[in-house]
Amino acid sequence: MRIRARALPALMSACLLALAWLPPTAAAWPPTFAPDAYESPGDDTPASARDITYAIAAAGKDPYTEAHTFDAATSGGVCDEDWFRFSVGAADADAGIVYLFEAVANDDRDVNPVIEIYGPGLSFTPNPGNTLPVLTLDSASVAGAIRGPWWEHLGASLTFRPTAAGTYFLRVRPYGDSVSGGYYDNAGRYTFRAKVGDFTRVYGPDRVRTSVRISEERFADITLRGGMGYFNLRTAIVANGYNFPDALAGASLAGVCQGPILLTKKDSLPGETRAELVRLDPDRVYVLGGPPAVSDAVVQQIRDAFPSWAPVTVERIAGRDRIATADRIARKTRQLVTTASPPWPGTPFRRFAFLANGYNYPDALAASSMSAGNFAPILLTRQDRLDPRVLDCIRDLGITDVAIVGGPSVVSADIQTRLRAELGSAHVIRLAGADRYQTAKVFATWAAGLPADTASVGTPGRPDALTRSERETIAVCRGDDFPDALSAAPFCSQGWFSRPKPILLTPSKSTSPWLYDTEGRLPSAQRSFLEEVWAVTGTPTIGRSYIFGGPPAVSNWTFWQLDVQS
Repeated sequence: MRIRARALPALMSACLLALAWLPPTAAAWPPTFAPDAYESPGDDTPASARDITYAIAAAGKDPYTEAHTFDAATSGGVCDEDWFRFSVGAADADAGIVYLFEAVANDDRDVNPVIEIYGPGLSFTPNPGNTLPVLTLDSASVAGAIRGPWWEHLGASLTFRPTAAGTYFLRVRPYGDSVSGGYYDNAGRYTFRAKVGDFTRVYGPDRVRTSVRISEERFADITLRGGMGYFNLRTAIVANGYNFPDALAGASLAGVCQGPILLTKKDSLPGETRAELVRLDPDRVYVLGGPPAVSDAVVQQIRDAFPSWAPVTVERIAGRDRIATADRIARKTRQLVTTASPPWPGTPFRRFAFLANGYNYPDALAASSMSAGNFAPILLTRQDRLDPRVLDCIRDLGITDVAIVGGPSVVSADIQTRLRAELGSAHVIRLAGADRYQTAKVFATWAAGLPADTASVGTPGRPDALTRSERETIAVCRGDDFPDALSAAPFCSQGWFSRPKPILLTPSKSTSPWLYDTEGRLPSAQRSFLEEVWAVTGTPTIGRSYIFGGPPAVSNWTFWQLDVQS
């Protein structure tokens, strides 16, 4: 992975800044760091653990957050530990309330927090960290985590469900992966987050800043250090945030590049988007759509955001209309899949495509994470006829299987007949419900391999065409408007590394029964997506999940319902 020339001054500045943080003795091993605000009177032992019971955010709320520091790190010796305690009442333990704890490094790739929970009560003896092999949790703990499930932030994300009432103790300590055992970790800063419930809401005050918050959550500063970038192509994508087709069609491209989709106005690059591009420091920016969608002035403003001595490559992917632009994006997706070197060269193109109405957004939105996670393009069509350019794209890319997303009212039966004549009846399926919310549920159920519990999904003619999605780990977006979901697909994919996460839709002011039927609104023969999952897993719970958009997009009531159920 190469390091851009302009990263060198930034690296030098970061080194100088890091030295400024260190006390005078920091030049010698072991490394030390300025203590955080909680080191006085101290939080280094269970006896001095800080009580955070009343600080932990309730279900349906943003997490409680603290800035922390490991002020000392040694190889085999004493190292800073941060201890917390929280009390669980009998009613909460009986109800199976879930707690979410996260500790994520801020600056240094060698700062790797580990979370361990002990108790209830003080009748335990923690093993010192310097006696534990790397990537090993303390056997005296009742739960722990070393790495998070949705991102590589070099930190831990722990879901904990207490089984008994009492006081629990939580330790955050470093680990290292360079020696056979013991502390071997740089001192440095990390962020601690805690809440009740397994859902996190990611949002900003408007659509542009929501896309930036999504990017920040997915690509934390720590993942951008040392030229590691996105673990792939060091690429960002910019699309019009006030119309949907180009951003939704861009899902497969974002999946291959493992970069974010950031939103812009047509004629001006918002300052927040510009700042996020500078933070990400990509080698390449793809702009989706022609000048009617993203003006040449915006393209120039992207170029101007970077210094002349280290210019970024800006490449526009566009056709004369949205259907042609989706075609161009599909072709670029295939090119990158088959030629990109990191992380694995020569990944086969799956020869699978999704077809959705290009003039209405909900169905393409529901398909976007699966598109990103499998590098399977979303092709767009009119409702009543299949554009010849779509057929040309299918033929040129060697696509053998197509999933039509949406019912005949959005993609006609004639289009389905035409595709079956082209590919064979067993290689074309339709995933649809009576409305956008049921369609999203039908799609997510198919993508997750339910109800048959299959390891892969596809068409009858090719049932193993795609990697299935996750099941208990989901994303929720509003279904009655599109902006917040435009940037969700790359967040939900991590296509090179893990299964995509399904995107479920809900009205902005209520909870869709197709997502979670809390009031028995569905007919007796029908089940919500969560009920479909629980029928297979046998456990009525939800794993680590996200809501995209603020309360006007997805209500606090929906947030609370899902969070409590988790």
